[in-house]
Amino acid sequence: MEIYTDKDIALLEENIDSINDKIQEIKYKTFDPKKEEMDAILKVVLDYVEKNKRKVYGGTAHNAVIKHKNKIDAFYKDTDIPDIDIYSPEPLVDIMTIANQLVDLGYTDIEAREAQHKDTYSLFVKRTNYLDVSYVPKNIFNRMPFIEIDNIYYIHPYFAMIDYYRMLNDPMTSYFRIGKSFKRLKLLQRHFPINKLEKKVKTIEKPNEDTEKVLNEIFTFLKNKESTILVGDYAYNYFLKESNLKESFLSELPISRYDFISADYKNDGIELIKLLRSKFGDGKIKVAEYYPFFQFFGYNSIISFNDKPVCRIYHHNDKCLTYQDVKLGKDFIRIASFNLIAMYYMTHMMYARTNKNKEKKCNMNTYLSHLFMMRNNYLKKNKKTIFDTSPFEEFTIKCIGKTLEPAMEFAKRIKERKSKGKPLIWTYRPLENRKEAEQNYIYGNLSGNIINNPKNLQLTK
Repeated sequence: MEIYTDKDIALLEENIDSINDKIQEIKYKTFDPKKEEMDAILKVVLDYVEKNKRKVYGGTAHNAVIKHKNKIDAFYKDTDIPDIDIYSPEPLVDIMTIANQLVDLGYTDIEAREAQHKDTYSLFVKRTNYLDVSYVPKNIFNRMPFIEIDNIYYIHPYFAMIDYYRMLNDPMTSYFRIGKSFKRLKLLQRHFPINKLEKKVKTIEKPNEDTEKVLNEIFTFLKNKESTILVGDYAYNYFLKESNLKESFLSELPISRYDFISADYKNDGIELIKLLRSKFGDGKIKVAEYYPFFQFFGYNSIISFNDKPVCRIYHHNDKCLTYQDVKLGKDFIRIASFNLIAMYYMTHMMYARTNKNKEKKCNMNTYLSHLFMMRNNYLKKNKKTIFDTSPFEEFTIKCIGKTLEPAMEFAKRIKERKSKGKPLIWTYRPLENRKEAEQNYIYGNLSGNIINNPKNLQLTK
C-alpha cells in the first residue's frame, strides 16, 4: 500500500516554504531570544558597522545590492534575520567592542569566538550567531569596491564574483554549496553584468632574441608537467583559437612571459630558477617574491631576465584547482579551465585596484570581457552547454593541488596550538572576564606585497 503519491511530494515541495515561514513566525514569538530582541541586537551590530565603515559581504550584501536594483529578485524575506558578515582590518577590535557594548546594554550569554575559517571571528548571543568578522589587510580593505545603501557599505558584486569563482574552481571542498550559490551568482550577473569591451588588449612589446631563448626554456620546462597550470597570455591565446571568434579587436598575443600556478610551488620554483641560472647566468636571472594576496592567490614570485619579467609562478593556495590538458604532438601542456582563467583575471583586476594601477585594472577587465565573448561564441556556434566536454566546460572535477577541508584545516591549527601549550580556540566572554579590545594582534601577511624579510622567502633563501 502506497502511503504518499508523486502528487503528494509535488504538493509538499510547493508548500514547504510557506509551512516553514509559519513555523518561524511562531518561533520568533515564543522561543528565546524573541524577534524583538534579535532585531535590537542586529541594530547594535549594524550601527557599529555603519559608524566604523566596515564592509558587509556574503548573502546579506548580495541580497541588499540586488534588492536595491529590483525588490522582486531579493532572496531574503523582510522577516529574515540573517547573520552579518563583514570584512575588517581589525576583526578582534570589532568583535570585542561589540560584545562589550552588548554587555553595557544589559544582554546576557554573550560569546565571541574564533570561527572555523582562519582569521574569522563569530559573535553569539544566547547561542544565536549575529556576526562574522573576517580579517583583510588594510591596503586591500581600503581599496575594496563597495555600494553604499542607507549608509552601509556593501561589497560590490564585481568583487564578490571572485569568491563565487573560487568556489567553482574548488570542486573538492566547495561544490556542495554550488546549488544555492550558483543561483545567487546568476542574479548578481543579471544586475551587474560583465562589460562587453570591444577594444584591444594592451600588450608588452614582442621579446627580443635573447629573451625568446629564455621563454623557450620555460615552455620546455612546463611541457608534460603535471604539477603546473598555465594561465596568462598563453591561456588567452588558446581560448581565442578554440573559440574561432573573429573580431577586429581580437588577435593572438605575443608571449613575453609565462604565468603558471604550481601544485608544488617550492620544488617547481627552485628547479626552474636553478635551470635558468645555469643556462643564462646568475646575474641575468633575478627573482622577486611576494606574499599571498588575501584569500585569492598564495605566495608567488616573478622571475626576470635582464630586469624584464619572463615568468610568474603562483602557489596553488592549498586548493585543488581545475585544469585541462592540451596535446602538443606527443607532449601536452596543462592549461587553466575556463573558470580558473576567469578567476585569474578577476583577481588581477582587484590586485591592480589595490596597487592603484588603473591601466592594468582596465586591461584585466578587457581580458575578462574577451574571455566571455569567446565562450559565448563557441557554445552558440557548436551548440554546446557549459556541461559538455569542450575547452569552455565548467563544473569540471579534474583538478590538481593538495587541499584540506576547512574542518580539517581547523583541526590541524588546534593540534599545533596544543603541541605548543597555547589556548586551543580564541574565546571571549565579556561577562566572565571583560577586557579592552586587542589592538596589537599580528595577523599573517596577506598583503600581496613584495617580501623584504629574508626569513619569509620561499624560493631564494
